[in-house]
Amino acid sequence: VVVDVPTIQVSTVPKLQQTFHNPVYCCATTGTKLDDSKTKAAFGLEIIAKDRQDSIFIIGQDRAALNTLIESIKNKTVNPSLIIATAPSLLEQDAEEYLKYASVPAIYLDTPKGGAIVASTIFNTLVSLAWRVNNY
Repeated sequence: VVVDVPTIQVSTVPKLQQTFHNPVYCCATTGTKLDDSKTKAAFGLEIIAKDRQDSIFIIGQDRAALNTLIESIKNKTVNPSLIIATAPSLLEQDAEEYLKYASVPAIYLDTPKGGAIVASTIFNTLVSLAWRVNNY
């Protein structure tokens, strides 16, 4: 699981430790940002995604990281298992259209509401449901 901000990492790790034991990698805390034209999360996403192309990507705060993820998908450097995108302001029209019609499974909000906590809640709910089905 690859997330854009520490809030999501902190909110999802306990549920994963109780269930599937997947690691959670945070883009915003990965290394030192060397490129001033990108946010720390967008820069970190480029680094993490190289080794985790088929991960679940959760973008709850940083729209630049979402744009970086979409560009990586278009360039075929990543192929996410799922994208959860809940950035709190309206997504750029291009990103919204891409997620709507992409061949990648995606859960996204197209409203000004959302954020890291919403993304964490969606993911934790999916993990709980998957765990129940897996252990039924």
